[in-house]
Amino acid sequence: MLRDSSVTIPAGRLVAFAGPNGAGKSTFIKLLCRFFDPQQGSIGLDGTDLRQFSLDELRSRITVLFQEPVRYNAPVSENIALGDLSRPARPTEVQRAAEAAGAESVVAGLPAGYDSLLGRHFLDGVELSAGEWQRIALARAVYRRAPILILDEPTSAMDAWAEAD
Repeated sequence: MLRDSSVTIPAGRLVAFAGPNGAGKSTFIKLLCRFFDPQQGSIGLDGTDLRQFSLDELRSRITVLFQEPVRYNAPVSENIALGDLSRPARPTEVQRAAEAAGAESVVAGLPAGYDSLLGRHFLDGVELSAGEWQRIALARAVYRRAPILILDEPTSAMDAWAEAD
C-alpha cells in the first residue's frame, strides 16, 4: 500500500520503481491512469491534479504495457498498429516500432512476416510464446508514441537473454 509518498519525475527521464510484491508498483500505475483516484493526496502532471483532466485527455498522453498484455487474434501489423487507432497504420512505422521493441526477430521467424495471422483461431494462425507476445505488445506501446510510456514488468515472460536485451 502506498503511504506518505512523494515523487517528481522530470520529463524525458527513465525511471524504474522496484520493490517486493504488494509494495504498490501496479497500484501506482493504476492511479496514474485514473482507474481509481487516491483516497488522500493527489497525483499531478505538469503541476495539474490528474482529476482536472478528462479521462480521454489524460489517457491520450499515457501508454501502459501491463504484465499480461492483450493477445489480439489478428495479423502482426494490425496487432502493432492497434496501439494508436487515431491514425492509419503505416508499414514503415509498424516496422520501426517492432525494431524498437526488439520484436523484429519474432516477425522474421513467422511464415508471412508482418502479414502472419496470430492466434490459433485462424486456420493458418501462429501462436506465439508468452515472451514473443510481450515483444509484440511492447511494439504496440511504442507505436502509440504517447509522451508517457509505462511498462509494468514487460519482460516477465521472456527468457534471461531477451530480458537483458
